[in-house]
Amino acid sequence: MINPFKMLRGSSVPILPDRIDFGGASLELTAAADKSTTPKVSILGSALSITTFGTAVAKLRAQTDADGKPIDLGPAVLTVCPALEATAKQIINSTQVMPDQSVPDMPMANPWAASVKLEIEPRLSNGKFTGNSTTQWYLFSDPMNTPATIICSLNGTEPAPIVEQTDLPANQLGIGFRGYCDFGVAVADYRAAVKATGAA
Repeated sequence: MINPFKMLRGSSVPILPDRIDFGGASLELTAAADKSTTPKVSILGSALSITTFGTAVAKLRAQTDADGKPIDLGPAVLTVCPALEATAKQIINSTQVMPDQSVPDMPMANPWAASVKLEIEPRLSNGKFTGNSTTQWYLFSDPMNTPATIICSLNGTEPAPIVEQTDLPANQLGIGFRGYCDFGVAVADYRAAVKATGAA
């Protein structure tokens, strides 16, 4: 039985590294409505920790519109590479943190426990992708509220894989198939994401 999703995934392996920049450069440098070329996405130069995660949340919540009014963003998805998976899980799964012994009556509760969904993206650190890094991480707002990126499909329909039978060369026996999917990805709102490079 033909698995169209497996076919499409397999066909994408040799072309994705040359065509997709998941390093964030396109997201960072996308011009806003004022046509400025200044990077717009909030960028941190900090390694992932419970403190820097809190800083990213604060930056996300502080985003405003063109009139300087809050746009009410909140953290929803933390995206990291495989090297940061353990650290990320400790931050969002731990219910308690070790308090500073020098501060009396320091609370032990972890304010970020179960606060966001975690996504592990191996392309962030894969050497075949432009801008790869084992220390960078992203915090996104709820895409149902304000998406940072959008997927555009042909004729506005939900993208679905298409599998077609093709003719093989005369010197080959068997049946040929090709699979493809018509869609594109674009930046929606730069304010809906915070990127941390993991290094100052």
